[in-house]
Amino acid sequence: MSAPIGEIFMALDDFILHGVDKQVFIHNGLRYAFYYKIDGHEMKCSRTVKNLKDYMAMIKKKLIPNYLFNNRSVPRASRMRIKNLSKSQRIYLQQFLFREKKVIRMGVEESSIPRLVDDVFKNFKKAGVSRKPNHDPVLNYILRKDDRSIAIEMPVWREGTSVSNCLTGHIDLVQLIQDKINDVYEIRVCDYKPEGENKFLFPIPQVALYGLMLRDRIKKGDDALINCYIFDRKAIWKFSPDILHDIDAIVSRFKIERDWNGFI
Repeated sequence: MSAPIGEIFMALDDFILHGVDKQVFIHNGLRYAFYYKIDGHEMKCSRTVKNLKDYMAMIKKKLIPNYLFNNRSVPRASRMRIKNLSKSQRIYLQQFLFREKKVIRMGVEESSIPRLVDDVFKNFKKAGVSRKPNHDPVLNYILRKDDRSIAIEMPVWREGTSVSNCLTGHIDLVQLIQDKINDVYEIRVCDYKPEGENKFLFPIPQVALYGLMLRDRIKKGDDALINCYIFDRKAIWKFSPDILHDIDAIVSRFKIERDWNGFI
């Protein structure tokens, strides 16, 4: 059942007392509101997940290199996309990734996240709002409604020996799933892309780099997995951050720009 429209538009500030905290950053003139759930009862069981909790607390205290995020010469992961593929090249790459199970697609019947996105669209329409919902209402709604979602707009970065070797980004959505059978946690790095079914391929480098940066920042151990997800209102696509090696090997043969190459 869809939520009331007032709930769709409600600011996250309205329920901070219910276990959500925030920190706001201005990076390159843009406002990023990092919200995270501070009720971490599950987070005591895993060293990697404890590191994740400590990392979120560090962000809350603004102990991040803001100078990197505000330096326009520092590359941003959101700019790292697969570009200039011909139609035949795109089909070849996409078929390879599906065939080798490097990317797994799940529809609304298999994942709750697309259903939650669709909720927001339906409530916008019910309220007579002509525009489509942007990232804010979608991410805010998921954080409120999904117990596994623990943070939105999480800053991640990589420091290098020169400006060109540094990298920054903001993860749309982070989820934490406990696999009790295999005694491991899955940390999900999720990015909302409303472009549609035929365009999920292009931002894979961006989201994979988010996963690699987060993996480095929290010093992931064997007690956890990090997987990446791109989602819209109809489906969600899962892949490992290490997919960049497979993509790079194929795309290098096409003789097109691979601006992510220096970060893998």
